[in-house]
Amino acid sequence: MANELQYLSDDDIVRLCPHADAENGGCSLEKISGNVLVKYGWSVTNDEAANQIYAYTQSQGTKIRVPEVYRYFQKSGIGYLVMEFIDGIPLADLAPWDNYLMQDLAQACYRDIILSNGSFCLLDWEFAGFYPRVFEKYCILFIGQKEDYGYANDLADSLDSIYRKSGLDVDDEHLTGLLNRVYKNNLNGGTLQIDWEAVKGFNVHLENPNMLTRA
Repeated sequence: MANELQYLSDDDIVRLCPHADAENGGCSLEKISGNVLVKYGWSVTNDEAANQIYAYTQSQGTKIRVPEVYRYFQKSGIGYLVMEFIDGIPLADLAPWDNYLMQDLAQACYRDIILSNGSFCLLDWEFAGFYPRVFEKYCILFIGQKEDYGYANDLADSLDSIYRKSGLDVDDEHLTGLLNRVYKNNLNGGTLQIDWEAVKGFNVHLENPNMLTRA
């Protein structure tokens, strides 16, 4: 945790966040020091803080960075999520917003930044599908349902095998239970498309033997 944060009480943090009533989807962001960011508002809940703590734990050892949660508290009906600040480039700066693909990506991820090394850092895990594995799997199945669901399902199963071999716990029942929430928050009404025939043409060596015969 940032050393300076230990000297700040909850009331001190509240005073440093003056826009609690701002209508920005129920939350605002305030950088209160060089490496501490506060996300606060009526929509910032304890569940979101718990989800981000879980995401931070699961992301260790991966290429995806998740801000560490330092503290969560509520004051007068406003939630305050105090987290690590990771500097980077806003997604909006990388491509014009009239690009439909970028619009869909922004809707799905809600808030994200790209680090100087090109990797993504997602700030809002509640809107991004709680943590990477859920979002990744649901995108595959959601997009694939109108194109080639069988292939998409095989692809998701193959990724499960790869994750297990990497030592990550894959709880499919738990993941599936979150998909409806992710759909309603992020992908409902989206027009994402994938050229499945082109994907198959790469003949990628995946873990599921059925995929090797279909590729």
